[in-house]
Amino acid sequence: MLRRPKNQKAFPTLKSSEAKISNSYPGRLKMCSNMGDRSTKDITQLCPGQTITVCGTISPCADRFRIDLLSCSGDIVFHFNPRFNPCQSPCIVCNTETCGCWGCEEVTSCVPFQPGCYVVITIKVEQTRYEVSACGQHILNYCHRLPPCTVRRVSVSGDFAVCGIQICG
Repeated sequence: MLRRPKNQKAFPTLKSSEAKISNSYPGRLKMCSNMGDRSTKDITQLCPGQTITVCGTISPCADRFRIDLLSCSGDIVFHFNPRFNPCQSPCIVCNTETCGCWGCEEVTSCVPFQPGCYVVITIKVEQTRYEVSACGQHILNYCHRLPPCTVRRVSVSGDFAVCGIQICG
């Protein structure tokens, strides 16, 4: 499990382009990106039983951030998009984009984190769906619209400083 380092700053200074792969933790991207940087991790193939864990700090002034599971053809197989618009209640929007066209949004108001906090988001790949949790609390299920075996990259962007991306299983 990825945990926040004891003396981690709220705004890390290492740029995503300076990220290092750790040989002592296979499948783990050890880094802390600046807010707004895009952080990515390539995947050979995503299969049921595997788990993607993304940890980091949400900007105190966050509007939104996104975690995308991308195919080699550029489709967004799974789009996880927490939104913190001050004029509306916080929500999480999930969707799939195929050949440049978005599907129907699935929206949940269950948002167990807020701007300014450190969060660990886990995406568990099941046979028919993704099970998403944050800090150990189940948030949502999202049924596969494209096969998870087409996923080749995890991308995190927006108002989020990534401290780690880990693929297990």
